Amino acid sequence: GSLTMRNVAVHVVPQGWEEAPGLKDVGLLEFDFLAELGVTIDYEHKRVTVVPGQVFQPPTDPRTIPVDVRIGSGQPRTTVAVNGVQGDRFILDTGGDGTFMIFDYFARFHPDAFKNQTSDQSSVRMQGIGGEFTVQRYSMSRIQFASAVFVNFVGYRIISKGAYESDEGDGVIGAGFLQLFTVSLDYVNSRVYLVPNRDGRAATSTK
Repeated sequence: GSLTMRNVAVHVVPQGWEEAPGLKDVGLLEFDFLAELGVTIDYEHKRVTVVPGQVFQPPTDPRTIPVDVRIGSGQPRTTVAVNGVQGDRFILDTGGDGTFMIFDYFARFHPDAFKNQTSDQSSVRMQGIGGEFTVQRYSMSRIQFASAVFVNFVGYRIISKGAYESDEGDGVIGAGFLQLFTVSLDYVNSRVYLVPNRDGRAATSTK
């Protein structure tokens, strides 16, 4: 668009993911780039708006859900409670497949999160920036993310790491969940804002 940034360091990387039909991916805008900006992703209207980080203003919609994030190594992480079991290292990933994806490490360390949960036992292959991985679909009784609560929400347990080789996280909040909102990234202030869109209001029973 009209934004110009200068003296930006770039990396040339091999493309390790499949492209969607009819699209050609030529690069990624990652954390080092986004950290300088205030970014608003409007999934419903398929529009991204960016402003310099120092002039970003939080959304004023009264339904806005503020989410505190910890940046750490460049991946924004936040707290999610899965059936009452809290994990503090869930990664927000606008490029991640699926909804809530729970790492095998978290599932093994917190078996109560999966007690009495319904799974169809089928394995599903998903695609991430780092490659493919295998998941098992679960209908989770309750997932709480900031002030939003989802009941009988479909999530996924990652059963082969593939794109997610590290045990340094509890799971991923992917685009399948984030697309229920207009998402504003204010990494300068370690904050993400979620405003439920039409689909999000239906999922959270918000008027």
